[in-house]
Amino acid sequence: MKKYLKLMRIHHYLKNGLIFFPLIFGGQLFRIDLLIKTVYGFLGFSLFASVIYIINDIHDVEGDRMHAVKCKRPIASGAVSIRSAWILMFLLLGPSVIFNYLACGTN
Repeated sequence: MKKYLKLMRIHHYLKNGLIFFPLIFGGQLFRIDLLIKTVYGFLGFSLFASVIYIINDIHDVEGDRMHAVKCKRPIASGAVSIRSAWILMFLLLGPSVIFNYLACGTN
C-alpha cells in the first residue's frame, strides 16, 4: 500500500491546500456550501494530480531508472509494475472527475 501512496505522491497534496486560501482570506471559510465545494475541489485536484504523476512516471520509466534519485520511484525501482500503475491511474481518474464535477458543476 505504501508504494502506491508514494506513486501517487500524496506528500504533494499539502500544496493543493492553497485552494482554501480564497475562503480563508475572503472571510468565507465558515460558509458550509463553499467549504464543501472547496473540499470537493481539493480532492478532485489532488487525485487528478496523482493521475498525471502516474502517467509521467510510466512515460519516463526508462530515463528514471538511469537517474540517481528518480530510480527510487516505485515504477522505476520495480516496486510497482506498469500494469498496476495503469490500473491505479484509471481507478483515480473516475473519482477525480466526480469530485471536480461536484466542485464546479456545469457552470
